[in-house]
Amino acid sequence: MVLCPDPYYLASQELLGSYYLVRNDMPNARHVFESALQVKMKVFSECHPQVLSAMESLADVLKNLKEFEGSYALFVKVLNLRTANSGPLDAATIKCKMSLAIMMCEIGRAEESMGIATEALKDANDTLGPSHWQVLEYLAAVGHIYTHLKRYDEALYYVNTALDRSIKEMGPDHYRTKEVRLKKEWLERVQRGDMAGAEQVYQQSQQKDHGSHGVQSTVDVSATDEAVLQLYAQCKALMEQGQGFAAANQFDKALPYYEQVYSNTDLPQCTSLPGVGPE
Repeated sequence: MVLCPDPYYLASQELLGSYYLVRNDMPNARHVFESALQVKMKVFSECHPQVLSAMESLADVLKNLKEFEGSYALFVKVLNLRTANSGPLDAATIKCKMSLAIMMCEIGRAEESMGIATEALKDANDTLGPSHWQVLEYLAAVGHIYTHLKRYDEALYYVNTALDRSIKEMGPDHYRTKEVRLKKEWLERVQRGDMAGAEQVYQQSQQKDHGSHGVQSTVDVSATDEAVLQLYAQCKALMEQGQGFAAANQFDKALPYYEQVYSNTDLPQCTSLPGVGPE
């Protein structure tokens, strides 16, 4: 029998960290993911999905804190481990590759990041299909990198492709379509040299829709272990669909209980549960 940290504790760590990240509370997100990584490294191998998830989340937090050296090192490490263990066409590997490319672009390595980003986009298109929401995000991300390189025609091509597909698949009023439309407006302002206007559009894009996007919680949140895992599964599913703010809104009501669970460092050991314990 393999023992692991209490699965409710691991679930609380993962959800709390993701919640703080979505809510832009980077100091708390960093604390949670660093703690989660320390716990998981004691019981799982370095290439375990739980460990890689914590590493990648911490890399994202460090990027937002502008600690680029540490973020870059973690992204590269996770990408190498994911590629070796899951293969280059695994969705998580592709996502990590694109995250690395975006981070490199932001620190002035746009030319170098372009090859990584276009490779990730091709792999995602072949693996997930051209209409998948992640592919649409990756199209816009490649356009963003081309904008940094001042290759505006190519940038507009990728952003327009993302916008056209988003309108076709999700409609003109869907929140993803609105996000792509803002990215196009930002690009056009940069191209015109209207940097003040571009900054305004950027700030607007950061004030994302905190609505549930039609997703309603079916979990009766109460101070029970079963409710913890039910909400964990629901919020995780939303985040995997890219609906981070919808997940955060579902999680708001349970935040006090999760913080209580997470702060209890004396939770007992127990056997693994599906999707939470060792694989």
